[in-house]
Amino acid sequence: MKNILPILILSIFVSFCSSSQKTQVTPNKIEVYSKQEFAGTIAVDENGNPLSKGTWFTHLIYIELANEINITWDSLVINGKSHQIGFEKLKNSTILIGRDKKTNEKINLNSNKNYQYWLITLPEFQSDSLLNPFKATLFGKIDTKNITISIHQNVIELASELRP
Repeated sequence: MKNILPILILSIFVSFCSSSQKTQVTPNKIEVYSKQEFAGTIAVDENGNPLSKGTWFTHLIYIELANEINITWDSLVINGKSHQIGFEKLKNSTILIGRDKKTNEKINLNSNKNYQYWLITLPEFQSDSLLNPFKATLFGKIDTKNITISIHQNVIELASELRP
């Protein structure tokens, strides 16, 4: 009976440690984009002063992972500060991103066989531009296993779009 208690405690400890370990996930490809957008109509107050600046920046991260990987993304850390993110597993194998600001060429992403893109957005990140190269750490979970993905990519600036 004395031998059972240490074995039981050890097995609980090992079980706990294995459930909280990180799982290794290696992206096939990561792309980072940024674009400035303009409102088509800007609301004004009774004196004609704009209620908002009418411009904002959108920052997009596309990560290509194996199809069978289903992740719940938590946050993105940039320069030691955690940011909330939006995320979506994209169903299309070809994604039109926009036009490169420098070359005006269309940018498409095509997922490889057995891979799918995730779109990560930074809705509350208020910087006009991302540092180039963009360095961040993405945190998420697969079931109960924590994952991290380090991002170190050049940012591609997209041509601006007029929004209604």
